[in-house]
Amino acid sequence: MSNFPKINHFENIEELEQYLLIMKNMVCEVEGLSELDHGLQTACELEIMSPNDKELQIAGLLHDIAHQQCHIRDHEQYGSNMLVKIMPYRIRELIAQHANAKRYLVSVNKSYYDKLTPTSKASFEDQGGLMNEDEIKLFEQHEFRDDLIKVRVADDLAKTPGRNVHDIEYWLNDLRKVAI
Repeated sequence: MSNFPKINHFENIEELEQYLLIMKNMVCEVEGLSELDHGLQTACELEIMSPNDKELQIAGLLHDIAHQQCHIRDHEQYGSNMLVKIMPYRIRELIAQHANAKRYLVSVNKSYYDKLTPTSKASFEDQGGLMNEDEIKLFEQHEFRDDLIKVRVADDLAKTPGRNVHDIEYWLNDLRKVAI
């Protein structure tokens, strides 16, 4: 894991905001990129794709919040659980299922795998590997399927060190608005 504070659940939005600031110092899978940088870039990509969907954008900001909390194979569910007291179901579900979106995209389009970073390829098997036909059908019926795919695509596009995107201050008002 890490030397960063262990979080089971955020009790309030202020705790989450403080943790996001700590994420500035968490190394991401891409050299020169922090976990916060990656979340900010993901949120930016989702803002481009769906400019009026603040919940989707905030899900992108928070999707890898548990990277320093648990094993990579569990980070999406752990991250969703961290937010259970302060974020709505849709945001938590988009976080909880974003690795399944990767599995789905690779399963239905084998060339998608080639677009993944080496770290994302390495975690693919830990996260379940290829989906079987039943898992594909189940994913395709998910109420947020299209948004899950958007989060995954944005995740893949959000790995550029030094990229100029909105800073965390830009997102704090939206973060507070979508909080429960």
